Amino acid sequence: MTKLAVFWFYFGTLVSSIGSFVFNICLVAFMIQAGFDLFHVSLILGLQRLVPMFAAGIMGHYTDRFSPRLTVVITEAGAAFATLGILWAWSLGASGYWFLLAFTLVKTSFISFQAGSKVKITKILSDSTYTSNASHAIWFNKATQGATLFAGLIAWPIITKFNFVTAIWFDLLTFVFNGAIVFFLPIKDSSKEAVQLLSNKILSKFKDFYKYNKRAATLDFLLAISMMGTTSFTSRLAGSDQKWMAVLIGGYGFSVWLAGFIEKSQILKSRSLIFWLGLGISYICLGFLAGQGFLTLAVVICKDTFYWLLLHRISSYIQMDTPEAVMGSVSSARTTQMITILATGELLVGTWSNILPVAYDGLWRGVFCLVVLLALMKLPRFRSETKQGYASL
Repeated sequence: MTKLAVFWFYFGTLVSSIGSFVFNICLVAFMIQAGFDLFHVSLILGLQRLVPMFAAGIMGHYTDRFSPRLTVVITEAGAAFATLGILWAWSLGASGYWFLLAFTLVKTSFISFQAGSKVKITKILSDSTYTSNASHAIWFNKATQGATLFAGLIAWPIITKFNFVTAIWFDLLTFVFNGAIVFFLPIKDSSKEAVQLLSNKILSKFKDFYKYNKRAATLDFLLAISMMGTTSFTSRLAGSDQKWMAVLIGGYGFSVWLAGFIEKSQILKSRSLIFWLGLGISYICLGFLAGQGFLTLAVVICKDTFYWLLLHRISSYIQMDTPEAVMGSVSSARTTQMITILATGELLVGTWSNILPVAYDGLWRGVFCLVVLLALMKLPRFRSETKQGYASL
């Protein structure tokens, strides 16, 4: 595939991700402005986290059986039609709340189901080298999670100058835009031989995840624990002025891009242990610097940059070592594992926030990262550095 086609794939993914994040940001703002109570808002947000876990855990492995290109096109179209339903439900006012909830979950289901196909496309775009796989894994992270940076910038004028209908139409158009791009991309389908190797069993994808990526998958699990409940933890860091939460989330998006640049440049290509050390120290410092405005933001950016340096590297190894035939199902297993931990963490942080000072919330995370660091120092390297620039986990 040409470099131009690769650019359009990631650009379309970025635009579609921005639309989804803008929708969620504006959903909270405009529902509260419209008089909905926080319970009804959080119900939609909470179920939007559970539905992806269900979609990825129960159905995600089926993406390996279908054309990844057509799967993305069809699900983008489905998400666009569901967004039309959201537009109609919003026009009903308070009486349309349950329709709003239903169409939002339908849209989220389409987005969740396509995730494995998008990851599989990144595998198809890569060659057999680590450098290529790492580059595509990092670009995919930037095009998805890195979209939070741009989403915040776009959502701000929509909230201040326009209305929720504008956000809904923007979200819909991004689905159409990305679907059209992927439809015309010359992406090959999986071979019949590869499809015959797949299993229908739900648990088999978790077996494959750890079979092909034993150490990377374990570190992915441990890294998710350190970040569990990150939204609620960020809210605690914002302190009494919750406007800072939006700023801190923007810093998270900035860190995705900053870490991608650092990792791609290979400035710290064999320094994974330093990332765990930096992550641990950042957490400990944050516990005592919560609510300090720009000082808190600076440490949050440091923390998130170390996190994304680790996650970019783990993602690179998973993409490198996972066969194309099971890329979709392995991605499904990884997503299910990660979302389960992060969502459970939101409940735990919300539960202990009234009894556990934020300093201790940062302390346990920091100590956890340092324990992982000590364990890694005693274990043999996953892969030694080579002339091809392989990083070590």
